[in-house]
Parts: sequence; C-alpha cells; structure tokens
Amino acid sequence: MRMIKVAYFMMFLLCIFAETSFAQQLTDARSLGMGGCGVASADYKTALFHNPALAAKYEESDDIGLALPSVSGVFYDKDNLVEDLDDLKDAIDLDAGSSIEEIQKAKQLLTGVNDSTLNAQVSAGASVVVPADLVTFGFFAVTHVDSFGFGDIGDIDADVANAIAGNPLQSQGGAFLFNATEYGVTFAKKFTVKYGDLYVGVSPKLQEVRTMKYVQKVDSFDSDDVELDDFKHSEFTGNVDLGVAFTTHYNVTFAVTAQNLVPQSFDIDGNGKGLSAVKGEYKLNPMVTVGTAYTPVDWITLSADVELTKRERFDNVTGTINSFSNSFDDTQFVGVGAEINAFDWGQLRAGYRYDMLGTIPGTVTAGLGFSPFGAFHLDVAGAYGGSGVYGGAVELGVTF
Repeated sequence: MRMIKVAYFMMFLLCIFAETSFAQQLTDARSLGMGGCGVASADYKTALFHNPALAAKYEESDDIGLALPSVSGVFYDKDNLVEDLDDLKDAIDLDAGSSIEEIQKAKQLLTGVNDSTLNAQVSAGASVVVPADLVTFGFFAVTHVDSFGFGDIGDIDADVANAIAGNPLQSQGGAFLFNATEYGVTFAKKFTVKYGDLYVGVSPKLQEVRTMKYVQKVDSFDSDDVELDDFKHSEFTGNVDLGVAFTTHYNVTFAVTAQNLVPQSFDIDGNGKGLSAVKGEYKLNPMVTVGTAYTPVDWITLSADVELTKRERFDNVTGTINSFSNSFDDTQFVGVGAEINAFDWGQLRAGYRYDMLGTIPGTVTAGLGFSPFGAFHLDVAGAYGGSGVYGGAVELGVTF
C-alpha cells in the first residue's frame, strides 16, 4: 500500500537527519552547566567562545591556557516525531486486505508526523589564550552545525479512500543543514579605572559556510541517490565579535557582547538533486547578549545572561505542501547559573535556561568540573528540558 511508502520514507529522513545534524553557538561544558551563561562569567580560556573581552580577565598566577577540545550538543523533538515514527513503524504492515481500523491508525500517525520537526545542534571548538599585560591574544577554531528535519504530508495521502485506490502520492519530506567553521584571533586589553577594571576585546574571524538540502517525493525517492557530499554548497566569508566587561571593586561583573556583527544570509537550495522547488535560507544575524556575574566569596559564582536579539536560523522555507512560518525555530534565551568551587580542585554547577520565544522548553542544567593542581581541567555537563529536549557537553583544558 502507498501509505507504507510514506512511513518508510519518513523513517529514512530521520536517519539522514541523525547523520548530518547537530548545533548552534558553542556552549562549553562550564557554561552549559551554568544555564548557558558565559558573557560575564566565562573563564579566560573559553572567553573566546562567549565574550572576547574576558580573555584579559585572568589571575596573576594564570599563564597560557588551552581548551582542547570543547564539544556540546542539544537535541530537541518538541513534536515527539521520534516517538511517532516508532509507533508508525509498528503500524505500517498493511496490504490490500488490511482493515479500515488498521488504515485509520496509520492515517492518524501520518497526520501526527505532518508538520513535525526535529532540531539538533552540536558545536566543537578549541582555543589557546596567551595572557599579557600589554595585550592578551588568543586563537580559536570552532565549528557549529545546525539542522532540522521535517515531514510534509499531503492531506490526500492520509485519506483512507485514496490509500485504498492507490492514487499517486503527494507527500514529501526533507532535511536542511547549516555548518559554519570559524577560524579567528582575539585581542583583549584590561584597563584599571577609578571604580574597577574595564576589559575590551575583539575577535575578527574567517568563516567557511556549508549548506545541505535533501527534499524528495515519496514515490521518487531512491536511497542510492543520497550522497551527502553532493548536497553541500560552501563559501568563505568573514565576521567579527566584540565584547566589553566591567568588574567593580565589589566583585560584580557587567558585560555585553555582540557576535557576528555583520548580518548575513545563506541560501539553502541543494545541488541539483531532490526537489528543486523546496528552498530556504539560513540567517546568521548579530547576537547581542548582556550578562552579569557576582562572586560573593572566592568559592561561589552567580551568573545571568539575557539575549537582547533573537537567533533567526532557518527562514523563508518555500515550495512545501504545508507552509512554515519564518519564526518556527527562532530562539531568544535567558539563563541563570551558579558554581561552587572546592579549593580549585572540583566544581559543582547548576542552572536554568529559558527561551522567551517558547520554541524550546525551559531547560535545567548541571555540571561537574575537576581541576587537580589547577593545571588539568575536565568539565562535563548535561541539560534536560522535557518534551524531547536533551543536551550535553565535555571539555578538556590545560593551563601552563
């Protein structure tokens, strides 16, 4: 029965999505454990990922710092597409003799898959920071991957009479991917002023951008035609991050950063395979974030970050049977977090992250750090938000 083809096709798209998906802006393990905060609270070794100004905020005992590597990932399935596909797999063993009840069950599951999306994000990065009184400088390499998969089921394909008649299928599905690999250098400087210490920093960077699209009708799908390298389009561009931070004499830090200061948009139109009518774009818009951190005593850090701009991501998806709003995957986060530091040997972290646009459910985070002798650092963190939201991060660091 044609309905079986729809189900198998959707499960295959999920496999493509799993292979090609994962992340947005890098969230190192310490930051993720503290609710995603880092604009005012990042360590100087990972400041290059959050706020370049904080690269100059180091202790006199600190020397060259390495973050090798830092990896984070977030997966969210707010529409329960994975669960629906699992149920669908058990319900698609249909043939011409299948009962109306069995066909109705498959129809209901297909309707649930329609307009459902999966999002997965992963980042990986490494950095080296060389503290200096004159100018602190650092180098970093980061790759971000952001993607989503979607079901686009035609109403007629879920109609029982049409399924029995075996009429041509209209349903389709697809996966979009955006990947930006950044190579940058950071310059940061500390200024001592009357009421505290002022830090400024800048990170010019080269970006290699890749996009991928695979969208196909169920009847036209051929697994031999799917070679991921065929769908990638790449180009080089540049951008810049700016940051400022101020620490008062009362151990309170206020900070603001602007990442990807030059707005850019990248077309996602494939490479001649799949359905050319389905297109989209990815918006890499400037992200302005403010943050604060407070250290009431040496072994406690409290932090909060607020994104003043929204992250637009995938946009202007056209050519689909069912329309996508331009804001379907927009996010804008507020995060709070805390860290308890035990004699610089172990750290316990917790936090909460909330999306003001409601795209991602509120997420609880937690993390652990191990830093024997203050020279070797291992940080791990996890996140859980219910409704299919999971995240994790791990980071290795060395201080010379």
